[in-house]
Amino acid sequence: LLCASKGLHELVFCQVCCDPFHPFCLEEAERPLPQHHDTWCCRRCKFCHVCGRKGRGSKHLLECERCRHAYHPACLGPSYPTRATRKRRHWICSACVRCKSCGATPGKNWDVEWSGDYSLCPRCTQLFEKGNFCPICTRCYEDNDYESKMMQCAQCDHWVHAKCEGLSDEDYEILSGLPDSVLYTCGPCAGATHPRWREALSGALQGGLRQV
Repeated sequence: LLCASKGLHELVFCQVCCDPFHPFCLEEAERPLPQHHDTWCCRRCKFCHVCGRKGRGSKHLLECERCRHAYHPACLGPSYPTRATRKRRHWICSACVRCKSCGATPGKNWDVEWSGDYSLCPRCTQLFEKGNFCPICTRCYEDNDYESKMMQCAQCDHWVHAKCEGLSDEDYEILSGLPDSVLYTCGPCAGATHPRWREALSGALQGGLRQV
C-alpha cells in the first residue's frame, strides 16, 4: 500500500483494514514480529489493547517494544510508567514485564526499582549487582540458598548450578568428594579448554564402575 507496487514480494496484511504492506516499506519499529504476524495492524489502525479505541488528538498511544501492542497512557493505571526515561531506554507493557530470574511480575503495584530493561525484579536486581548469579543461566541466588546443588568457580567466584554444567545428582556428589586440589572452574572461565575437574570426575566414575 505504501509503494503501490506489485510483484512477488511477501506481503503482510493489517488485521483491521486488511490492506497489504511490504515489510521493507515499513519502518523497523512497525514491522510485525514473527509471533504476531497474523495479528499485526498498520499505523493507521493501531488501537489500545485495554479499551480497544484508536489514538486520536491528544490521546496518543504508547507502543510496547517487545510485543508491539499499543496502549493509552490513561488506560495503564496511575502507577504504571508511561514513558521511557534515561535509566529505562525502553517502554514495555505490563504483560511483557517478567523477571527472567525468578519469574515475578509487577502485579497491580508497579515498582520503580525494576532493572533498566525491565528484565529483573527489584530483589533479583540487587542480587545481580551483588554478583549473586549463575554465569551460565544468569539466574540469581540468595546467600543462604543451601538447597540448590551448586559449585563455586575457583576463578570468578560465582556459584554455578550443577544442572547448568550438565551434571547429574550422582556427578555432583562425586565432584563434591574430590580432593581440594581439584579446582572447579565454570564453563565461561574455562572457555574452549577441557577443565581438569572434568577429567578427575570422569576418572572417579570409571573407577567406581570397575569396583562394581
